[in-house]
Amino acid sequence: MESKPDWLVCFGNIWQQLDTSNMDSIDKLYHPEIIFQDPCGTINGRDQLKQHMAELYRNVSAISYELMEPIGSSQSTAAQPWVMTFRHPKLNSGNNISVNGVSILKTQNGLIISHRDYFDMGEMIYESIPILGRVVTHLKHKLAP
Repeated sequence: MESKPDWLVCFGNIWQQLDTSNMDSIDKLYHPEIIFQDPCGTINGRDQLKQHMAELYRNVSAISYELMEPIGSSQSTAAQPWVMTFRHPKLNSGNNISVNGVSILKTQNGLIISHRDYFDMGEMIYESIPILGRVVTHLKHKLAP
């Protein structure tokens, strides 16, 4: 097995330890002109990413990431699968929610310049809202192959 590039090891270490007290660790990982995209939208710039992440982390009771082996990686790109587990007081009665996802990462000069997350918003939010959750779950079962 090929060893992971240093930036990908750093990615894993930072995301597994990130909390509201160490948002500045993002500076070690992300390019100042980072473009971060996920199903919720696009964020341009490292300072905006830090503000966004700080706000998200303030709104959850707990959050953790389990990183799997990268699907593929090189010195400048990787597809990093993960499972995020979090608790939010207004979702799923405050119980844990686990979401499977993958991050597509590209670097420039050893810093991540592009980070795009793919995950199911239904799994993350919609299924945890009482009435809407039942509708989304029902639709998913109806549409499943």
